[in-house]
Parts: sequence; structure tokens; C-alpha cells
Amino acid sequence: MQIKGIVRQAAVFGENLQLTRSIQTALGKNHIQIHDHIENLGLEATPFMILYHFNRGFPLLSQTSALISPAKIVIPRDATAAEGKKNYGRFQPPTNGYKKRKSVTIV
Repeated sequence: MQIKGIVRQAAVFGENLQLTRSIQTALGKNHIQIHDHIENLGLEATPFMILYHFNRGFPLLSQTSALISPAKIVIPRDATAAEGKKNYGRFQPPTNGYKKRKSVTIV
């Protein structure tokens, strides 16, 4: 199964960026793939930022799930996040009293 879409961010005399996203999986598989392709359709170099934020739960996420990312650097935002930095790509079951941990991932 695959779903694909295109989003364009453009302004007169400004940026002209296009994001093509596909999300795919197969029946019976235990993973999804998200592929983003960003094109600068303008005439000048244009800086951009992309933020991935997911609020997903079971059955997509469980203690056997893993986040696989090409990130080379992960920077915790606070002391609580620093405690779990080495396991930032792993998930755990629902936990009473769990404190939110925010990390910044830099590629």
C-alpha cells in the first residue's frame, strides 16, 4: 500500500519549494516507510527547515519498535532527555508518571 502527495510552498519573488511525500507499507508487515523529496523549483538557493512530529501509539509503536534515522548528532533539550539519550530511538510500553523527554536531532 502506498499513499503519495505533493505540497508546495511558494511566494511571488520568494521561495518555490515542493515536498513530495510517500508513505508505504505492505499487508502483514510490521513497519512503514516515509520518503520525502524536497525540490527547490525557484531560481535562488532557499533555506528550509522540516520538523517531524508523530503522536502514534499501539500497535504502530511498542517496546519492540525502533526509530531508524540517518541522524549523526542528537542533542537533548534538557537534563531529563539527556538521561535517555542513548536510547532515543527506542520505545517503551505505557508508563505511569513518565516525564516527557524532548530531544533535538541534527543530521
